[in-house]
Formats: sequence, structure tokens, C-alpha cells
Amino acid sequence: MRGLTRDCVVEMMTRKVKWLYAVVTLIMVGSIIIVSQVRVYEDPGSLQELGSRTFDQFRGEALIRVYDWFMYFLVILTALITAGKFPNMMIPGRAEFYLSKPLSRTSLYLNRLLGIFITYGGMILACGLVGYLALYAVSSYWSDGIFYMLVLHLVGLFIWLSIVTFGGIVFGSTTAAILTAVLIWFAQLALRARDWVSGLIDSTAVSTTLDVFYYIVPKTGELSALTTRVALLEPVRNWLPLWSSVLFALVLIVATTVIFNRKNY
Repeated sequence: MRGLTRDCVVEMMTRKVKWLYAVVTLIMVGSIIIVSQVRVYEDPGSLQELGSRTFDQFRGEALIRVYDWFMYFLVILTALITAGKFPNMMIPGRAEFYLSKPLSRTSLYLNRLLGIFITYGGMILACGLVGYLALYAVSSYWSDGIFYMLVLHLVGLFIWLSIVTFGGIVFGSTTAAILTAVLIWFAQLALRARDWVSGLIDSTAVSTTLDVFYYIVPKTGELSALTTRVALLEPVRNWLPLWSSVLFALVLIVATTVIFNRKNY
């Protein structure tokens, strides 16, 4: 596993992907500074002055939402960056090299997946900590929920990696891996409107089908909204987006392992 993880680190540095993460982090820090400088100037003739504590809470929530959006963007960006890892590894010439190692295909796949997760998850975590330090420096906003947010975004990364690696191994193409992720992203977005569609089409079969697909497809968008609530220490009444998405990722990893073992290279 160490060798595969080291390969991922070397690939990331060689491709200079670190500079892309640095640019996104700088934009995140700049956005946090801009939002932190927002002020409210009350008209002396207004009925009641806005309490400073209320405004501080509002600004803190806005900063957390900006921070969460950038973290979600980093996860999506990482999924796209890593979409070609398995297709490139399994091209003629390289495939023989990796498959000649004293590892089963299952171990090769899982160790490679873990190496990608550790390498790029570590990068996301580092960028996230830099962003939060900037947030704390400009606003003194502190919340234990931030650390739960970082963990949940790493869970989101795990889910997206399971999707792009599935697409990469099944179709053997970086483009197909990216399209697989894009299709699932649009599917989970469209399924959020299933109640509206069910009301528009009076059909039990359509309503049931939409509900089934809603429970199957990972809900990464709703998971991002859930992380914001966790960071703000607000009560979370429904953990379905988390556990159902993780279950989907685990099933997909098992399916990918089976396909990878049976595929002829």
C-alpha cells in the first residue's frame, strides 16, 4: 500500500496539481475576507437598531456557508482530477506491470483507491485547515462543528472516488469516468424534485420508481447541506443523505472489485 500511495503523491506533485489547490485555497481565503468585511449601517430613523450579536451570528453563518461551498468544490474538483487514475494505470504496458505484482486484483484495487483517498484527502484537509484558520483570523468564529464538517467532506470524497473509479474500470476511459460522475450528480439533483414530479404526474408507479431511485442514488448535494448544519451546531433531523450515500459507495466498491477481477487486460 505504501508504494501505491507514494505513487499517488509523486503523480500529484509531477502534474503540479498542488498549484491548482493553492489557487482555489487563495480564492477561498479571499472570499472569506470579503464576506467578513460586510457591515450593516443602520438609518438613525429606523425603528430598532440591529443587535451586534444577531449580526455576528448572521455573518458567521454566511462565512460558514462560503467555506462549505469551497470545500464541496474541492471534493468535486478532486473527483475530476482523479478520474483518470485507474484508466491510465490499466493501459497496455502499464497494466502488465501492475498485474505482475504479488498482489491480488482485489488488493491492488483497494490499495490504489486507499492511496488516492489518503493523498488527495490529505490535500483537501490541508486546504480546509488553511481556510478555517483564515476564517478564524478575520472573524474569531470558532465552532467544534467545523471538524465534523471536514470529516463529512472526506466522506463525500470517498463517495465520489467510488463513483469515478467504477466508471474508470468498467469503461476504461477517463472521459467515461467523468461522465459517470456527472450523470450521477445530475440524477441526485433531479431526484430532489421528485415530489413536484409526482404531483404533476398522477401515477403510483412513477412516484414509487422515483422514490426507489432517490434512496439508491447518492445524495451528495443534501450531504453538503447537512455538513453546514453540523458546522453551525444545528440539529440534524434526517441522516438519510449520509448513511444511504455511504452504503451506495460500499456497494459500488464491491461491484467494482468483482468487475475488476473478471476483466481481461
